[in-house]
Amino acid sequence: MKYFFLITSFSILSLTITVAQGDIVSDSTRKIASTIAVPIDIAYIDIEKMLNTSVNGLIYQDDSYTDNDNDQFKIKVWKKNNITIKPNAANQLKIAVPLKVWAEKGVGALGLISYQSTEFELILNFKTIFSITQDWVIRTVTTPDGYTWITKPVLKYKYADVPITPIVANVLDKEHAGFARTIDEQVTKALDMKPYALMVWNLMNTPFQISEEYETWLSVKPTAVQMTPLTALKDRITGTIGLNVISETRIGVKPVIPPPAIKPPNLKPVKTVPDNFMVETIAEISYDNATEIANKQFRGMKLDFLNGKKSVTIEDIQVGRDGQKMTLTTKLSGNIKGNVIIEGAPYYDSLAQRLALKNVDFQLKSKNFFQRTAAWLFNGKIEGMIEKDYGVPVGDMITSAKTSLLETLNSNPHPGVRMKGMVTAMKPTAVILNDTGITIPILTAGKVAVTIVDF
Repeated sequence: MKYFFLITSFSILSLTITVAQGDIVSDSTRKIASTIAVPIDIAYIDIEKMLNTSVNGLIYQDDSYTDNDNDQFKIKVWKKNNITIKPNAANQLKIAVPLKVWAEKGVGALGLISYQSTEFELILNFKTIFSITQDWVIRTVTTPDGYTWITKPVLKYKYADVPITPIVANVLDKEHAGFARTIDEQVTKALDMKPYALMVWNLMNTPFQISEEYETWLSVKPTAVQMTPLTALKDRITGTIGLNVISETRIGVKPVIPPPAIKPPNLKPVKTVPDNFMVETIAEISYDNATEIANKQFRGMKLDFLNGKKSVTIEDIQVGRDGQKMTLTTKLSGNIKGNVIIEGAPYYDSLAQRLALKNVDFQLKSKNFFQRTAAWLFNGKIEGMIEKDYGVPVGDMITSAKTSLLETLNSNPHPGVRMKGMVTAMKPTAVILNDTGITIPILTAGKVAVTIVDF
């Protein structure tokens, strides 16, 4: 079976992460409780290939005339053509096994027995119900569902045809259940998903670097597993596995990889698993970068007051923070010489795709210092200019984060594992000031497919 765990079809499956309540752990770490939906998609053609490989050639033989109450009957049964699988209306599978049969029967009376042989064909039919167990094994319960004669068994004896259908039917009835058990054994052996579930489980625990420039790491730590019922469609069995995870975005040192699990946790049955993808990434802006942008915008700017009677020139700006307010320590020359501190609340301007300030005002200690001698300075001109014009472009950072995430989602993170994904939306959700800079969490939506190529 070539395709198994996909994160859009087990031909190409879809992985999704549904965002839940976010929990800010620190300025450099963001955690979100989520569910990853991993659809299961097992094509009937793959199960057919597995059965046809394991069930082949001579599958039953009786070489004795004297067993079964001296029945004077021998029989050999071969699989003639490929086994086929189709669904029925009861969410079951119909399995058809084409057979070729050779039979030999002793015919006669009073000790005069003539042995005659014949060959004929039939289809042995089964019906199968299927489920996935808590320990990751796809289990089938196969029962006989009659047989269809292609050619009926008839012996030529002298000038008459001697039908032996009841004798052959008796043998088939006895062995039919044994064939069903063989099918169940082969399916269980071939569809043990524990090794692949364990691979995905441990893969989720491996951090991904989503930005080398900003030293940003994303790890998705699974905590529990859910599973929807398996359903028979026209050409495949489908279901969805839901991994409960904590997705964590961290800036700086690579997160420690936990020891690999020895086995995946048991599955918990549920009716549905959400099918949306969301995970949080981050854009990080240093105060040095914000300072450089502020000086490019305002350094050397002359501002007139009182109809030109007073003026100041902005000589330098240093960006920092005071609590959760961003501060611009502004060096002035002209009628006012010295530093004033301007502060404002940072926010993300979605239209301009920039970090901007609102509620801009002079810090109280600046006002108290200059209020008596330079009340004219506080007429709102500087505050309005900064509120209108100052902004740190974030669009390029979002694009860079998207590019980095796409590289991660379209990679081969493990031998035999192939990921294919897309990002459909990226939305900054907050502005967080910390000691070294400004963090903008970005809620990211998309799809990703995980293919295990050697299954």
